[in-house]
Order: sequence, then structure tokens, then C-alpha cells
Amino acid sequence: MSVLAQVSNHLPIVSPSPFYGTIYLVEPGSSWKSRFSNEIDQARAARRSGNEGKARVCARRAAGIVVQEALRRYGTSLTDPSAYVQLKYFHDLPRISPDIQDVISHFLMRITEEGNLPIEADLIQDALWLATELLPNSSID
Repeated sequence: MSVLAQVSNHLPIVSPSPFYGTIYLVEPGSSWKSRFSNEIDQARAARRSGNEGKARVCARRAAGIVVQEALRRYGTSLTDPSAYVQLKYFHDLPRISPDIQDVISHFLMRITEEGNLPIEADLIQDALWLATELLPNSSID
């Protein structure tokens, strides 16, 4: 049984955040796969150019796109498009597997004063893993 199949079909909708206006992660109306691939490509490019901070941001947005699509497939839509809000909401759902919660927690961590994650984690790989776990019948290029 899918992870999300264990979650109620009628999850509450989160109200808009007072701290954000409308944030479009990418062009509205594009498919989740193309938006996800675009963020992963940007994350890899940032890493190649030595900008690990930007790579983390792009990987977080990619993970947010996956969670948003998973929620959409189960009839839930959050009104706040922030990847952080999407990930936090999903992380806190009841009956989500500990493995998935653990990986999502990597995206929610604050960086250290030196600008690094406090753990060893590859957020690009984590976003790809999350896509295969939450959307198992979807081929990710």
C-alpha cells in the first residue's frame, strides 16, 4: 500500500502564509515532472559551479514539487506554494513512514553558521529518492 494511501483522503487545507505573497516556483501550468527536472538540473549546475547553497535551495524546491504532486493525487491542495510549507505539512502527517519523515527533515533543517547542513546529506539525491518513493509509477528522467 502506498504511503499516501494510508493518509486520509480529506486532509485539511493550510491557510495562506502571512509572510509570503504568491510564490511561483516555476511557470504555472507546467507539469510536475518538468518543474521537478528543471529544479534538479539547476541544483546540479549550482553544485558544479561550487554554489552548494543554491544547490540546496533548488533541491528543496524539487522535493516540494514532489510532495505537492503526491498531495494533489490524493485530493489535497495547500494554498501556500512554498516548498518549505509543503514539506513541513507532509512531514507532520500521521502515518508517514519514518524513512520518508527522516529524508524530509533534511530539507527542513537550518544551516550552520558556516553555511552547511548540520548532517551529511545530499539533498539532490534525497529529492530524487523522495520522487521514487512518493510517486512510484512515475518515471523521472
